[in-house]
Amino acid sequence: MNAETSISTEEAILEAARKVFESKGFDGARMQEISDLWNQPALLHYYFRTKEKMFERIFDEALERLMPLLSTWDQDLEESWKRN
Repeated sequence: MNAETSISTEEAILEAARKVFESKGFDGARMQEISDLWNQPALLHYYFRTKEKMFERIFDEALERLMPLLSTWDQDLEESWKRN
């Protein structure tokens, strides 16, 4: 399995996990449910041993996308205060 395949496999798993977490929340999500959405359940535990690891990865990726937006918002707010 090459790196490109691994990345796309991980992303497919994470996409299924995101859907389950969004609809059921962390406590309500089950590995079996994530596995059912994804078509290769035997590899699920190979890539992510626990639900916690999947959630952590999804959360970290979301935070990475959010931080630049917050930085821009903070700069806009600071400029607004300076003008007033």
